[in-house]
Amino acid sequence: MKHISKMRIAFVSIRDPEDIRVFSGGPFHILNELRRQGVEVEVIGPLNRWFKYLYAPLYFVEKLRHKNIQIDRHPLALRSYARQIERRLAEGNFDAAISVSSIPVSYLSPGIPVLFWVDSVFQGMKDYYGGAFSHLPPREIEIGNRQEQAAINRASYAIYKSEWAASHARHSYKTRDGAVQVLPNGANIPVKHGIDQVVEWIGMRSSRPCVLLFVGVEWERKGGMIAWDATRILNERGIPTTLRVVGCEAPAAPFVEQYGRINKSSAEGQAKFKSLYETSTFFILPTRAEAAGIVFSEASAYGLPILATKTGGVEYYVSQQENGFCLPLDATAGQFADLIQSTLKDAGLYRRLSLGGYSRFQSLLNWKTSVNGLLWLTESAIEADSR
Repeated sequence: MKHISKMRIAFVSIRDPEDIRVFSGGPFHILNELRRQGVEVEVIGPLNRWFKYLYAPLYFVEKLRHKNIQIDRHPLALRSYARQIERRLAEGNFDAAISVSSIPVSYLSPGIPVLFWVDSVFQGMKDYYGGAFSHLPPREIEIGNRQEQAAINRASYAIYKSEWAASHARHSYKTRDGAVQVLPNGANIPVKHGIDQVVEWIGMRSSRPCVLLFVGVEWERKGGMIAWDATRILNERGIPTTLRVVGCEAPAAPFVEQYGRINKSSAEGQAKFKSLYETSTFFILPTRAEAAGIVFSEASAYGLPILATKTGGVEYYVSQQENGFCLPLDATAGQFADLIQSTLKDAGLYRRLSLGGYSRFQSLLNWKTSVNGLLWLTESAIEADSR
């Protein structure tokens, strides 16, 4: 296999991967970890989306019909992306291309190995995630599935960030044996502490009133009202509890602390997140739909037990009674409150969940481990291509 330090990788991204705000910072941290590990990386992106103007009339017509379209998956867009990438590839001697989306590499001509690493697959998101994946006309569904299949056909490895997404890829598309792989998200805030600090936080949390941390930009999709009601119920039971809300706005209440959006790219924002994770008692996210939440890796990094729901890729990140609990999707706020109350009463269980979270972060839910896996797959693809 080609040694990592001698590989030259093209890093493909539709949006600017140097911007930590893009896709919750995932591409930014992958790129930086590749560089940290000594890989020569050249960014191909952001890519030009000039074609969006041609689709403007169709977009507005579909909006009037209360329908969505995903123009980036259309053949014209895919050909444009391929031409842009191929022009850049021709300028340098690259060993492989890694993309943080399946879309731009779908129509790439045969050549160097291609790998893409993504949260989800089109068929799994359709009618599940809402937003741009809802109310798609039949023609758009056909276009989306064709794009996804084309990307899988072109890629040496199709890598997903949860077993849920990988399973959808295997069952919804034609895939080669071993071509579908799983590598999880890491944490998108600096993690410089060790086990001693986690143990110290456990002791500190046990001596203070209960604090639930909720992080998400979509209050409804993330199950915000369930978290809000669970907090209310705990207070009504005589258990002083605060709900900290980051990223969106919750209904005002005496037990709610609003933090709005926190800028992770600033030292001040990183310090604020660090403090919130250190001093909260539980991380709560009763999400209605989730592909691969980075926040689960962050909560685990700080030994914060997680309360979430069994949906999408969540169970790949939240291992039952190891770093938290996954409740059924129809679980009520009262059931979340019951679980919080019983865990608070069991100091041994709380400690086990906290330490289990940190252990899961160290062994699996971190960028170093995942990028190591990505590089191993890249080396494997380069070796297979050279035969």
